[in-house]
Amino acid sequence: MCPNINEENDWLYAGGIAGYFFRAEISDCYNTLKIDNSANADSVFKDRIFIGGIGGITGELRSRSIERCYNAGAVSGSAICASASDWADTENSNYYLAGSAADGDEYANALTPTQMSIKNVYTGFDFENTWEIDPNSSYKYPQLKENRQQRVEGISIESLPAKLNYAQWEDIDTDGGTVKITYEGSYETIVLLTKDMISGYDMTAVGEQNVTVAYGGKTAEFQIDVGRIDVTSVVVSGNSEIQKGTSSKLSVSVVPQDATDNSIKWSSSDESKATVDADGNVTALATGEVMITAVSPGETTITAKAGNAKASCQVIVKQNLSSFYIVGVEDKAYTGDSVEQNIKVTDGNVTLNEDEDYIVSYSDNVNVGTAEMTIFGIGYYEGSLKKAFKIISNKNDNYVTDDSANDNANNNKNDNINNNKSDNTNNKGTDKKITVGKVTIKKIRNVKGRKIEIQYNKINKADGYQIRYSLKSNMMGSSKTKTTTKTKYTLTSLKKKKKYYIQLRAFGYDSSDKKVYGKWSAKKSVKINK
Repeated sequence: MCPNINEENDWLYAGGIAGYFFRAEISDCYNTLKIDNSANADSVFKDRIFIGGIGGITGELRSRSIERCYNAGAVSGSAICASASDWADTENSNYYLAGSAADGDEYANALTPTQMSIKNVYTGFDFENTWEIDPNSSYKYPQLKENRQQRVEGISIESLPAKLNYAQWEDIDTDGGTVKITYEGSYETIVLLTKDMISGYDMTAVGEQNVTVAYGGKTAEFQIDVGRIDVTSVVVSGNSEIQKGTSSKLSVSVVPQDATDNSIKWSSSDESKATVDADGNVTALATGEVMITAVSPGETTITAKAGNAKASCQVIVKQNLSSFYIVGVEDKAYTGDSVEQNIKVTDGNVTLNEDEDYIVSYSDNVNVGTAEMTIFGIGYYEGSLKKAFKIISNKNDNYVTDDSANDNANNNKNDNINNNKSDNTNNKGTDKKITVGKVTIKKIRNVKGRKIEIQYNKINKADGYQIRYSLKSNMMGSSKTKTTTKTKYTLTSLKKKKKYYIQLRAFGYDSSDKKVYGKWSAKKSVKINK
């Protein structure tokens, strides 16, 4: 397998066996040497260059044949067989390593490195007597039995790779590693450790692992350590408000995404209000607030606990008022004042609390005719309910009020209860006349959220307080009323940049359960800026 260059008649012949081979036969040969012309060959010999031969075996074959040969060495130049089709008989039993020379010659077959290592790929090669692929040799392609390459007697790790500790999923790195190769006859050499030599490791598995190094049919081992990747944070996202009786899925993201254990355990702080399953599906059972928590459990050992990250999401369970109804609405007699109802809002199981779960608004509730009340859900309740009732004129209507209830100061005709001709404060019955004191507004202010907060003094023997408010200073027409038993009240759902006028009065009930009002308080005004 000696390269030969023949410069006959200013022609260049370069081949693995001979550059110019005349009237001869070549069989059962292989070449591993690189066949290369000189740097200036193209300029010297121009188009009279024959480089390669079949698989680099010969430059130009003038007669006879070439068979059962292959080339594994690189060949520069364009020819596979310089003039084989014109000058010689060649059999289709010649091969070369793909990429080592120009492809496409009909008298030689290109093989991949893997194919080069397989016996039955080679047509006509006698692997019983002439050829062999030696498992104990570092050379993986066919070689001649009578002239085989040295066998490897043993290998050992000369120097370990620079990196031996890895995170899970990381690529292994052989940089810095070397292997000592001992051949027959005690000849030794050192080669670089490469990835194609190693096997037996799994970078997805956590813990110490043995890496096997194979060369020339011999093996050696070294160890690496693959560490777990802990979860550093968990983020929960999804709807924060869920309607009672419905379900909503929360999503979770784990950082880093390639954590060793990115499983999540879900929990609810109050399963009477909402439950959560293993996939983050939240089912709303009752109104209120509940904390849904996602935890990455990590791994617990005797000495440490790793990767215990968690995130929580507050879920508010709300309910629409559509399943509720108003109880206690009845027609009322005309009084000259705003007429209100003593009601309950319920769904048959749950009774709501005014000012906590709902507020009441009235319209057309002063004069004789049809009035309407509207229930607006607040807090954990949404939607609204409407109910109409009648205000009936009754000349015999007999109710008792404080003589001072005629508040001329505010010019509101509806405030002059005693001027109503149908009033009879000298009821001939057994009703006991009561007097209700006048309320004084102690503090009133605009608070964030388009609200007005009102504080006022407590009136002895009062059963409650009526608040009226309007965008008109004379309190006529557009006024709305609220009723409460507390000495502090917050008006909500007001219009921004508008000025509201507010008055209060106390009320009580006489012995016949008639409502008796005191005087209206002095009028106050507040502009909504928040």
